[in-house]
Amino acid sequence: MDITQSIVHNDIMAIDFILSKASARIADTDSQASAETDAYLRVLAAGVSGVSALFILDKDGNLTNASVDAPTNKISFADRDYFKRAITSPDDKTFITGSILSRLLRSYQFYLSRPIFDWKRNRIGVAVASVSAESLSNHLSTVRQNQSLVLAVLTPDLRLIARAPTLERLYDVDLSSSPALKDLAFEDGGETVKRVSAISNSTAMHLVMIRGAARSNVIIAASTPMSA
Repeated sequence: MDITQSIVHNDIMAIDFILSKASARIADTDSQASAETDAYLRVLAAGVSGVSALFILDKDGNLTNASVDAPTNKISFADRDYFKRAITSPDDKTFITGSILSRLLRSYQFYLSRPIFDWKRNRIGVAVASVSAESLSNHLSTVRQNQSLVLAVLTPDLRLIARAPTLERLYDVDLSSSPALKDLAFEDGGETVKRVSAISNSTAMHLVMIRGAARSNVIIAASTPMSA
């Protein structure tokens, strides 16, 4: 679990770093909707493995800049959780959401987002990183010790971010409805072991180890089959 936690933490911190760079550029130059900003976002996104897109939304949730080609017509992400949580945040906190089907990329992505403030501390937009769930799943696969082991990364509200082995249909499952998972207490560096079946979405009982990684704002779960 220590290796898995380190991998996930390092990945998220690298993404958070480029998000802070992107938001700082918008705040300092007020250069939204410019080709130069799009080019800058492409450079940032290319520097971190797994980042599919880096984009900027204005305070109303409309797309203004992106590291990838986007529709020329006005496109809004105001209904997305990653926008709503960041635009209402009173500080520079970074938010992470579970994997959903991307409107731009048509693949499962999870998102990190943070608000953009002007010099008067007014919220003027949101910087968002779209990250491939498959990429993180593949990264997790490199530390799986055996074929029966399931590794999962979840948000604090129990939305699935990535899983190894990959099982895309689980991204649409609301794991927060699992009483067993809801009963677990997550603390930074702490571990809880409990018999649950929600991580694998199977009727078989599993031994699941949960570790909270508060600095990365995620939960790591390792599940192995066990006899009833």
